[in-house]
Amino acid sequence: MTITEFKDLVKDVNFDCNESGIKVQCTDSSNVALVHLLLREAAFDEYQCDQPITLGVNVESLAKVFRMCGQNDKVTMTAGLDGDSNKDRVNFEFHSTTDDRVADFDMRTIEIEADSLGVPEADYDVIVSMPSSEMKKAVGDLKEFGDALNVRTSKEGIRLSASGDIGTGNVLLKVRTTGKEEEDLVIKGANPEEPMDIRFGMRYLNLFVKATPLSKRCSFSLKAGEPFSLEYPLGEDGNGFIKFLLAPKVDDE
Repeated sequence: MTITEFKDLVKDVNFDCNESGIKVQCTDSSNVALVHLLLREAAFDEYQCDQPITLGVNVESLAKVFRMCGQNDKVTMTAGLDGDSNKDRVNFEFHSTTDDRVADFDMRTIEIEADSLGVPEADYDVIVSMPSSEMKKAVGDLKEFGDALNVRTSKEGIRLSASGDIGTGNVLLKVRTTGKEEEDLVIKGANPEEPMDIRFGMRYLNLFVKATPLSKRCSFSLKAGEPFSLEYPLGEDGNGFIKFLLAPKVDDE
């Protein structure tokens, strides 16, 4: 489950379930960052949802429930199976695959009034695909130097930088082909004749890269005036993804 990857961003969320899978779309309290989680039916060993249902949960509480889950446990989630009698509860069962331990928790859902969100679909100018561990290291290293991440395109590649009282740190991402897809760094669309220079809030990016354990690779997309998009695929193609979008910082922030 991917709850811990965005519990520091949002408080309460709706899990919208239908026959195709589970979707979450929500923004943080400042409406600066957006989380888009999609778990398609193929991501589950077994999945059944005969009619659409929305499950509102407190993310911090849900993270506490998942602390009952062992590293090798199989999780079964059920909701609304008895007509309307269980529509305000979700049951979680954690079955150990190494011994006979079974843990469960019956969680109350909550009513969350939230407008339906449309995830902005931008025709991005630059898309960078790279090992997620390298993205996490770059953000982790640079967050020590400033509260904003500058992203610049150039003939050399993509330069990430942060500036503060003690100076400026830089990380240069260059195209790299190793013969192993999980290690390659691919940059598509960068135009050295039309370089970009965009700033994004470092605190949010540092929260986004907590999703690194979910995938060996990630991709981020850029376009002047559009939100930064960072996406982690979840397992095999067709399973789904978790995507974070972040509005650019303006000069007076």
